[in-house]
Amino acid sequence: MDFKKPTTVILYFEGVDNRFSMFPAMYEGGSSVVRPPPSIPAKSSRSWSDHPTPYFKTVISPDEERIHICPYFLNNFESIIDFKWSVTIVYRNNQEGLANWKHSKGTWNLIAGYVVAKIFGFKKPTTVYLDFQFKNNLFIMSHEKPKSIVNRVADKRSINVSSDSEDESDDEHSNESENDSDEDEDMDEVVDQDEDESDEADDMDQVNDESDEEDIFEFNVKVTQSLAYKKQVLHFPTKTSKFALLDNQKQIYLRDVDTMSLTDCTIITSTRSENEKYLGEGLYTFVRQKRLRPGDVLHCTVEDPPQYMNVNVIRAVRRR
Repeated sequence: MDFKKPTTVILYFEGVDNRFSMFPAMYEGGSSVVRPPPSIPAKSSRSWSDHPTPYFKTVISPDEERIHICPYFLNNFESIIDFKWSVTIVYRNNQEGLANWKHSKGTWNLIAGYVVAKIFGFKKPTTVYLDFQFKNNLFIMSHEKPKSIVNRVADKRSINVSSDSEDESDDEHSNESENDSDEDEDMDEVVDQDEDESDEADDMDQVNDESDEEDIFEFNVKVTQSLAYKKQVLHFPTKTSKFALLDNQKQIYLRDVDTMSLTDCTIITSTRSENEKYLGEGLYTFVRQKRLRPGDVLHCTVEDPPQYMNVNVIRAVRRR
C-alpha cells in the first residue's frame, strides 16, 4: 500500500502467523491529519466516524457523466486513494468498468458514469454500493449494503499483553460497561419503534416495507388527496430524521430518478421535537411537475451525506 503522507492506521491481529489486517483510522473533529472536504459542514458532528466504513451509496445513470462520491468516505480514505489513476469497478460475473477522478468545486467525483452504466447494462438510474478494497483504486459494486469492517473483523480476537490482576479487573469493568451500553441501545430501538408506530398513523400514510424497515435512508410515502391537491407537507420517518439527516439541516435536493432533474426543497424541524422533520417549500413544485395523484407511491432514498434525496414515482393503477 503506497501512502502519500504520514497515515494513522488500525491494526487487527488475525490470530495466526503474526498476521495483521490494516485499515485506515477514523478521526475525530479536531484532527489535524485529515481535513474534512469543503462540502462537509464544518460544525457537523456527522463529518467523522468512529468505525471504518469503506463503502458508500451512490447512483449510476446512463444519462449522467458524474458518479457522486460520499465526502465522508473521501475524508477517511483519501490518504490511500491515488487520484492520478483511474478507478476499477467490479460487478457481478467479474465485469469491470473504468472511471476517472475529477476535482471540481472543492471535492472529488468520478466521471464516465454513462459509460459504466452501459458496460453493466443499466437502462435507468440505479442505486448501488461501492465497496473500496484498500488497494489499486479497486471497488466492488453491489446492490446490497456491504458488511462494515466492524462486522468483518468481529470474529478477530484481541490479545491481552499483560496478565496483571489490575488489567483483568479493568477488562471485567470494560465488559460490564459494554453490556450496559448494549442494553441502552436496545432501549433506544424500542423507543424508535414506538415513534414509528405513531408516525404510521398520520395522514401521510407511509407504506410499510419489511425489506427496508432497517434502512434509515429509504422509505415509501403513499400520495394522499391532501398531498396531491393541497399544500400538505411530507414528513420524514423518525429514524430518517434522527440518523440520516444532519442536525439543523434546512435544505435538500429532490432528484427525480426518471429525468435526473433537481428540485431545491426546504427542511423544516417541528417545534415539538428535533426528530420531527418535513419537506416544505419546493415540495409543491415537485408535486406539480410530476402530476402526482392519490394512490401513487414515492420511493425515497436519502443519500449519505444527505445532500440529495432520490425519488422514484410508482404510479397507481388507474381504473377505467
